[in-house]
Formats: sequence, structure tokens, C-alpha cells
Amino acid sequence: MSDQGESRQAPRHHAPIIGRRRELDLLLDALGGAVAGRGALILVAGEAGIGKTRLVETLAEAAGELGVSVLWGEAWDAGGAPAYWPWTQALRDLLAERPAEELVRDLGSGAPFVAQIAPDVAGVYPAVEPAPTIDSDAARFAAFDATASFLSAAAARRPIVLVLEDLHAADTASARLLEFVAPRLGRARILVLVTCRLGPTATESEVTAALTNIRKAQRLTLEGLSRDDVEVLAASLAPGVTSARLVERLHRLTDGNPLFVDEVLRLLAARGALDAPNALRLPVPRAMRDTIRRRLEPLAPEVVDTLTTAAVIGPEFRLETLARTLGADREALLRRLDAAVVAGLVEERLGTIGAYRFSHALVRETLHAELSTPDRVACHARVAEALIAIYGDRAEAPLSVLAYHLLQAAPAGDAQRAADYAERAGHQALDAMAYEDAIDLFGQGLTVVEDDPRAPERRGRLLLAKGQAQIGAGLLADGRETLRAAAGAARDRYDPELLARAALAFAPWGLATATSDEEGLIPFLREALDGLPPGDGTLRARVLARLAAALYWTEEAEQRRALAEEALAIARRIGDPTTLAYVLSDAHRATWDPDSPTRALSWVDEVSALADRIGNAELGLAARSWRISLLLELGELADVDREIQTFAEAAQTLHQRRARAQSLLHRCARALLAGRYEEGQRLRTAADAECQDLIEHDPILGMRLGALEFVKREAQGTLAEIGDLVRWFSEAQPSMPVWRCGYLCVLLQAGAEDELRVEYDRLAARGFATLPRDNLWLPALALLTQACAHLGDARGAGELRAMLAPYSGHNVVTPDVAFLGPVDRYLALLAATEGDHDAAARYLVTAGALAREMGARPTTARLALDEARMLATRDAPAARRLAETAAAEADALGLEQLAADARGLAERLATDVPGPESAHAGAGATPTGGTPASAAMAAGAATGDATTNGGTPGRAAPAGGALGGAAPGAPSSLRFRRAGDMWELGPPGATFFVKDTLGLRHLARLLAHPGHDFHALDLARSAAPAATQTSPDEELTVGARGQEDLGSVLDDRAKAEFAERIRDLEETIEQAEGFHDLERASRAREELAALTDALSSAVSRSGRDRRPGSHGERARISVTKAIRTAIGHVEAKDATLGHHLGSCVHTGMHCAYRPGPDAPRWQVEP
Repeated sequence: MSDQGESRQAPRHHAPIIGRRRELDLLLDALGGAVAGRGALILVAGEAGIGKTRLVETLAEAAGELGVSVLWGEAWDAGGAPAYWPWTQALRDLLAERPAEELVRDLGSGAPFVAQIAPDVAGVYPAVEPAPTIDSDAARFAAFDATASFLSAAAARRPIVLVLEDLHAADTASARLLEFVAPRLGRARILVLVTCRLGPTATESEVTAALTNIRKAQRLTLEGLSRDDVEVLAASLAPGVTSARLVERLHRLTDGNPLFVDEVLRLLAARGALDAPNALRLPVPRAMRDTIRRRLEPLAPEVVDTLTTAAVIGPEFRLETLARTLGADREALLRRLDAAVVAGLVEERLGTIGAYRFSHALVRETLHAELSTPDRVACHARVAEALIAIYGDRAEAPLSVLAYHLLQAAPAGDAQRAADYAERAGHQALDAMAYEDAIDLFGQGLTVVEDDPRAPERRGRLLLAKGQAQIGAGLLADGRETLRAAAGAARDRYDPELLARAALAFAPWGLATATSDEEGLIPFLREALDGLPPGDGTLRARVLARLAAALYWTEEAEQRRALAEEALAIARRIGDPTTLAYVLSDAHRATWDPDSPTRALSWVDEVSALADRIGNAELGLAARSWRISLLLELGELADVDREIQTFAEAAQTLHQRRARAQSLLHRCARALLAGRYEEGQRLRTAADAECQDLIEHDPILGMRLGALEFVKREAQGTLAEIGDLVRWFSEAQPSMPVWRCGYLCVLLQAGAEDELRVEYDRLAARGFATLPRDNLWLPALALLTQACAHLGDARGAGELRAMLAPYSGHNVVTPDVAFLGPVDRYLALLAATEGDHDAAARYLVTAGALAREMGARPTTARLALDEARMLATRDAPAARRLAETAAAEADALGLEQLAADARGLAERLATDVPGPESAHAGAGATPTGGTPASAAMAAGAATGDATTNGGTPGRAAPAGGALGGAAPGAPSSLRFRRAGDMWELGPPGATFFVKDTLGLRHLARLLAHPGHDFHALDLARSAAPAATQTSPDEELTVGARGQEDLGSVLDDRAKAEFAERIRDLEETIEQAEGFHDLERASRAREELAALTDALSSAVSRSGRDRRPGSHGERARISVTKAIRTAIGHVEAKDATLGHHLGSCVHTGMHCAYRPGPDAPRWQVEP
């Protein structure tokens, strides 16, 4: 508080306010109202140190910036202050800041009365005659009225914020004056802010009663800061505070009181204990203890004794526990507790009879600290016995609470019993993934038995369990040190089982596949395996499998496969689901190669099912992570998205930082696949922060972060900026040649041709076939391919193409992270390098279809440029159109280098080879040049969003053309008319006919309503033939039943029959085309398309059974298929019309025709 003579017009602090955004917004709204003439009174209430003053100071800063007058008054509670002291100070501020002539007019005849409250008025009116002493109701009314009128008149000139601090400590008259002024504020430009302590912690007085009863006042009660806000505050006050445990305990002790947080941190800093987050108790500063003691002084000694015992029980306590501990009568205890409730020291827990809690953690800590060590130890022992008597051996016994009290009583009690409860409670916490609590419990158990020669077996178990908990919490270095100690204990006792369990715990869930073995995991596992007895045993199976996984990045491929097979055989013979789950997961890691996605998916699904069965969330999460990568390789994007979402939800419940980081990595990879680069960067930054201190002991995480950065920059053309990082990875991880291949791409983008040739030749000299066939083999070949194609190495292209060819139809994916595009894109580059342009075109068609299906917009843009380059010397006009398409899509995605490359190619082609115009009008006219691949590529490279509500990517029309509005003589209208079972399409005088299909009926409705969105269900219902239509509900039921039957009961026999019929139809098509029987071939194609569509609803691209979808999803699939097929029929007759429709018709859950502003108008006659 300020001295009596001090007047304050400016805030004392300028530090940023933390955790009070909502409250500050409320005050700012009130300030805006006051400036507009709608004043208010706000009581900012809360306990000492909660941040009342800091909040109003922040508001005052904002008011000052608006030119508002800020007046301050502060109560004085040390005695001797005159009446109205807060008002005297505030009015003194006003008198000091305003010109005398304004004050004279605003005070008017009320000056003598205002002078009774603010004697400084005499400085404005030297000759003012003193008003009567305020000792009657009439005189006080006159003084109050004059003061209120003066403030209103002054505020009419310039708005006022009046701050009255600590008014609970003021005189009653000051509160009465506030009560008088409050009703007038609604019509004045005045905001009054009062800080005070109200509620259970405040001293009851006539002043607090008056403040509470002011009817026109708004009350804003400040609570403690949240845990996250305490973390921010602690970091600003003491930058060395990084421990989450310390923040948790700081929040628990202080209840989020900012002043208390500051005091505790200062005390910790003075003791040099800021880096000791595992201390059981944080210190309570002396000033805070003295405050609590003063509140305890009025209570009877027996009440204080009862509260002291309750403080030993814990922050919350039950009457039954307290009665058993004290051996006291419950009625007497209730009377004592009632007194404590009235004093505001404890409160009853609502909804629970006989349950209490301390009103503030500081009350409990102060009482606890008052006990001597012998008394405290004895009291903990009594509490433990009381709890054991209450709960006995019941399952709901609070093991952690019992362990705590027994451990605290251990110096004078039974240390072995304390260690037993600590071990049991620790395992309970470990099972619940409360790793930090488990670490504390196992650590305390170790402290108790450390010097006990009778407990070597328990010590080994506790070391193992503590190490497991530390690994789970991400404290890898600490965990491994503890596990080494456990292994030492196992060797001392010749305990092979303990040694094996320590080796298994040393590197769980993927850490076993680190690329180097600096920690000595492999010899650790070999030693453990040698110590186990031969034959079928769960530990032997698990150690075999873990050793196989640990050997993954070594050259011992045959040994790891043999170890995995032996482990799996043992696990299946044993039949224990837990053992099988662990062995399968390690066997998958040990044998993951490019040839096993289907088998791997089967294993991963089995691991997931077993994890659910045994309740192991950690294993289940690992299985989901692998499934995401495998499904992405197979192109099953819908399943990938579901798995990513499920993984994210599960990671939040696991309380494991590594899992949270992995979830962010998956989401980042997904964003990059779709071209959402800003979102990807945010997620990658979050992942980097989440796992930063894990990388030192888990290099795989660091490489995954590096891989995401590589993928993003490779697409953006900025790889050269991280060249040193990629080179470092290539040198640090010699067992991962993918990084050396990635460095080739760095050199390619940097234009370092000579070094690129040297590095490429060095890899080629060893033979590409020598690259290890691990889960990074496909990415390595894909990166090599880009260098090979750039350098024009036809011989190397042939070798690489033969290696990649079996994986056509797959995507190139790095485990758990990066998408590098379809394998067929790289096959196309290699085929073109060999001069096999027909094969390159076929590969590009396959790649484009897969990329469009997955919504991989960056990939479709790159494929367009790839084909433009291939066509540049053979069909310049088509190449130019593709380059322009690629440039437009790259611009939309922010891929500046790709856009520049594509635009440069288009400009060169336009300059060097003019090429024929593609504009045309007339039946059957088609653009000059192009290939099936160019049409497919143009179809996948839209300049706008790639999808609409999950629909098919848009298609870009050829440059110019009759429909683009760019060519002279373009038709202003087009016909789309039903004629029996045919549709007439095209410009007047040059129309053509297409046979009626469901898709054309959908198109008719879309073209008739340009810009309007139609739900797929609406289109599906309305386009059905009238003779076959049922009610909407009936139709959905029938359609749902048919597809659900396919999705749920399509057994192996049914699939075989489908496959046989498909083969028959393919043969029919081939024969019919050979005899030029186009009608027969067309019918066979339609049946084949229908069968393929039906089969795809039941079986995924990789041959896995699908789950049936919703009615809306089925409608989306069927309507999209029908529309795209119809557009294909149109394109076969008129390529330009087909391109236009493909570009402007958007399909998905909502479908629409969205033409450009210059597009012709359709005359639709259904």
C-alpha cells in the first residue's frame, strides 16, 4: 500500500498479464461503455495476491492510451488514516490534472461540501468557506451529492476511471459514499473499479457488508491461475523452471495465487533448489506462514490439534479416518470442524457426507510444518493403521495413500511393509500410465530398502519397475541408468529372469530399432538370452524377438529373420496373448521390408486385436502407427485418415510424450501430402517441441523430424537450405543409405552438377542391388531415380526400373512419416530416361489416378510437369498446356520453384514451337496432339481446391478452347437436350449424341443450376427412372441392404466368382474389339464397370475387406462414379467439352457445376 501522502496516477507494473484474458475483456467492455456514457461499478474481489491490482493496472494502462483520466485511491489499514481517505487521494488526482477554470465550473456551489472529503479543493478555491462538519445525515447527503455531481461534471469533459484499492480495509464512510455514487454511474462517463477481499477468507465488518450490498455493483471474483498459466508465470519469473513436476506441485501448493507462486520461487532460488523438482514438499515462505498462523490464533487448542492431524491425512480427509486416527468422539470432532469451517480454514465437500478439504493448500502445509519430526512420524503411522483398519485387503484400498503414510512412518516403523505398499502402489500407477507417480513410489521404496541386506530381491524388482516408469515418462537416460543398476542386481543374484526383463525394458516400442548401438542394447539382449533356459518360454520368445528387432539396421538380415521366426513359433505354441502381442510387434519391426505390406498388415491387425484384448494401450498405439504407414503405401487414404484420428485420440490418453509427438508427425505428413504446408509447419514445430529432449536417446525421432522437413523442402525446391543437415544424416547413419540418396536431391536442386555426378557414380559403382531391402528401400530408390533421370543414365534407369516395377500401384512411404508419391511416377521417369515413352505414358496415367484418388495436389502438379517435359520434343502444344496447368496448381499451393519451372517450360515451348490452336467448334473436333496420359494429367491438376467435400479433384481445361472464353468465335451457348434414350450435346449446328446414363441425368441437373450445391443423396434419389423409384426411405433401405451385404458377407467363394466373371468380361471385350463389335464391347465394359464398382465397396485396393459405409457415403461413391463416367463419354465425342466439364463439375458429398465467368450458357432440356 502507498504511504498516506502518496498519490498515484500511473500503474506500478508493466509486465504482461497472465491468465486473465476473460476478466480483462470484461473490464475493457465496461471501459468502452463508460466512454460512451454508460458508467459502471465493478468490485474486483479475491484473496490477497490473486492479481486484483495487476488486473486493474492493466485496464488503467488501456484507459490512459484512450485519453481517459485515471484516478487512484487506496485504503490504509495500519491506523491513523482520516475518513474518506481513498476518496481524498482519488479527488486529489483529479484536482491536480484539470485546469483551475474547469474545476471551478465543475465544482460550482458544491465546492465547500467536496472540500470536506478532499481538502485540496482549497487550492482551487482559496477563499472557500468551510462547510458544516459531516456529523448529520443532511450534511453527509450534501457532501455526497456534491462529490457525485463534481465527478459527473468532470467526466462529461473527459471520461474517468476511478480505482479504489483494498476498500475492505477502508472506513465505513468511504463505503457509504461509494454506495451513494453507484446509482448515478449509469448516466455518467465514469468507470469505478474497487478491489477488495470478499468471501470466506475476508474479515467480516460493516465495510464488507456494505460493499456486498451495493445493488448496482457487478462483482468480478478472481480465482487462482490454471496449471498452464502457472507454468507461463513461473517461466517468466524464473526462466530455469522447466520441470512439469515442479509446476504441478507449485500449482497445487499455491492454488494458482500469483503472489504465492512468486514467493515460493524466490525461496527455491535462494536455496538453489529450482532444479530439484522431485522434492516431496515445496517450502512455504515465512510471511505466508505468519498469515495462516494469525488466522489460527482465535481457534481453541483442540480445534487446532484436530486440524493438524487432518493436515497429516492429506489435502482432503474424511471424518471416519480422522476419528479412527485420533480415537475421538465423532460429535466432538464435528463441532471442532464446524469452527474451522466458520473460520474459512476447511470446507465441506459437496455431495459427500463426512468429507472435508482444506480451503487452501497453504493452510495444510503450515499446520503440517508445525509438527516436530517425531510427532509427524507417529501421526503418519496412526493414519496408516486407521486406513488399513477401514479398507483391509479390499480392491478399492487407496494403495498410493497407504504407501505414502507408511513411507513417512518408516523411520520408526516397518520399512519392509512400507516398501511392499510402495511397490504395489507403483505398479498400480504404472498400469494407469501415471509414470511420474510411479517413479516417486518406486524411488521411495528403494530409499527404504537401500541399506537393508535382507531385501536384495525387492531392490532388483524396484529398480526394474522404476526404470520402466522412467522410460515411459520419456526420461530415457535416467531410465537406462536405472535399468543397468537392475541388471547389476540380477548378475549379483544370478537372476536370469530379472536380467531378461531389464533388457526388454531397456528399449521398448521402436527404440530397439535405433540405427547405432551406443547404449549396448544388442550385447545386453544376447547376454539375457544366453542366461535363459532353452525351450518354450515367454521370456525367451520375447528376448528372441527383441534381439531380432535390435539387429534391424545391421547387416545380419538372415539372423534377424531366423530369430523372429523362432520367437513367433514359440509364442504361438505357448498361446499366451500377451507374449504373442509383444513378439508379433517385434517380429514386424525385424522383418519390415518392401515385399511384405499385406503380410505386415495382417500381423499389425493381430497385434492391435491382441493389445485390445490384454488392455495394453501402448502396444495398440504402436500397431496403429504401423498401420498408417502400410495403408498409405497401399493408397487406402480413407482408412489412413481414420487411423490418424484414432491414433491422436489414443495418444492423448496414454500420457506419453513420444506418443503425442508421433501423433503430430502423422498429422504433419498428412497435411504435406495434401499440400497444406502452413498447417504442416505448425504441426512439425509442435512435434519438434514435444520430443526435443527425447531425440538424444532416440535418434529415430530426430530422423523423422528431418524427413518431414526434407519432404516439405523437396516439394518447395529449397532443399539446398538444409543441405548440411541431410549430409550430416547421411554420414551419421551409414546403415541408412536413403539419406545419401536424399543428398543427391539436395545437389540436384542446388545445381551442383559435378558433385551430383560424383556422388551418384559412387552409389552406382556399388550396384543399386546392394542397397539393403529394409523399410527405406523404396524411398531410397525413388530419390535415386530423380538423380538418374536428371543425369540421363539409361543403364542405371533400366536397373532401377526392374527393381521398382513389382511395386507399381503402390506409394513410396517412409515408416511413420513421409509420403513421396506413387511408385509409378518414378517408373515413368525411368522409362522416359530409357526412351520408352509409351511405357512412361502408361505409368503416368496410373500415377495420376492414384494421386488424384488420394487428393495429393503437390504430386498431381509435379506429374503434370513431368509429362510436359516428356512431351516437349514430341507434342509441344500438349506439353505447353500441361506446363501451364502445373504452374497454376503450383501457384495455388505456394510451390514457387515448381511454378517457376513449369512456367519457364511453357514460355519456352510457346516461343520455340507455336503449335496449332486448340480452339475448335464442330462435331467431333478434338485438340491436336496429346496422349491418354496428358488427358489424365490435365484431369488431376486443378487450379482451385483439389476436392470439394471429399469429392474428386477438379480438372483443368486445355489453354484456350471453345469453352474457355479465350478464343475468338467461341459459342455463347451449348445444348444439353434429352432425346429418348439419347442426349444431344454441343453448340448449335455442331451437336453430337451420347447414350442415356444415370451420370448424364446427374449432369443435366447440375448444368441447369450452375453454382448450386446438390447433396449426393438428393441426386441419387431424383435421377432414378420413374418406373423404378421407391420412396426415399425405401430406396435408401434397399440400397443400403445391397451394399452392406457386399461389405459384410462377401466371402472367399463370392470373391472368386466375382474374379472369374471379371476375367470373362475382359476376354469378351478383347474378342469384341478384335471383331470390331463395338456395341458388344460397350455392353461388356458397362457390366465390368458395375462389377468393379460393387466389388470395390466390399474390398479395398489392397484386397482387404471394407466395412460398410453410411447411406451418404454410398451415395457419394455411386454419384461420383456415374458423373465421372458420363464426362468420359462426352470427352470421347468432344475432348474440349469433356475437359470443360471435368474442370468445372465438382463431385463428392456435395456436387456442383461451377463454370468460370466467361463460360458459355447451357440450354438444358431434360
